[in-house]
Amino acid sequence: QLLGVNYYSDTTVINAVSGSGEVLVKHLDSPPNASIINNYPLVSWKEKIETPRPVQLHFIRLDLENEEYELFSFTGTDSDGKGPAEASLELPTSMAIKNSAIVAINANAFRHLADEETNVKRMGWFEGLAVDIAGLVISDGQVKSETEEKRIDFWIDKNAKPKIGKLKNTKNAVQGLADWGSLLLKNDEIMVEQSDVCHPRTMIGSDKKGKHLFFVVADGRQKGYSEGITLFEAAEIMKNHGCYNAINLDGGGSSIMLVEKEGELVIMNKPSGGIRPIPVMFGVRKIEN
Repeated sequence: QLLGVNYYSDTTVINAVSGSGEVLVKHLDSPPNASIINNYPLVSWKEKIETPRPVQLHFIRLDLENEEYELFSFTGTDSDGKGPAEASLELPTSMAIKNSAIVAINANAFRHLADEETNVKRMGWFEGLAVDIAGLVISDGQVKSETEEKRIDFWIDKNAKPKIGKLKNTKNAVQGLADWGSLLLKNDEIMVEQSDVCHPRTMIGSDKKGKHLFFVVADGRQKGYSEGITLFEAAEIMKNHGCYNAINLDGGGSSIMLVEKEGELVIMNKPSGGIRPIPVMFGVRKIEN
């Protein structure tokens, strides 16, 4: 049950999501040990690393075998029905609240659409902007955006198992999204080359057995605090934390992680350009009995 929305003056926007007092996400100061893994299916923590530049990382790990939680994709409102738009840009805070997410990250990128009267593309990032979603999105079995040849698909099958590759039949997926820019890991092998291009990043990956799913956001473009990572570094980070397969999602100024904490939904990272409206999110919700 949603309790409302509260906005604070800094970049950490906090929103009330639950008044039950139940611990939905276990927040840690360091990576989880075995006892934490066994007792808490949904765990959040931060890590500061040197790459050699400073980088602040934010992690979520979900036990996919736990039946109290489920993964899901959700989008901004499709404002034109059967028209060319597939979603509208919405603030991630309000989008997550509206969809009762207890964990949420940004997902797909988007393309600008041309104005119907002028045929000129409406550029920018602003709330309510109608856009074309880049790549696959499936939300609760409904295809919101079709798969694309250049994109790597990530989906949750009917057995609640994560899959990465090319989805040939959307009927086999319950939830889905698409990468932006790179497949990071495939069968434990790093799939990207070394580079010096650093940005904020959002990544998602799973372990070899498909038991755990990892959400990771790396802050960037903030000198002295967190200066971003390359795609190769992103792949190394996912591999070093137990991922067997992983993809890079839309990043840059869109990178954001929202997590429930003490009954409120908190922005865990520091988005590089403030809170940017986006078209698609992927997250975790609690299954209502």
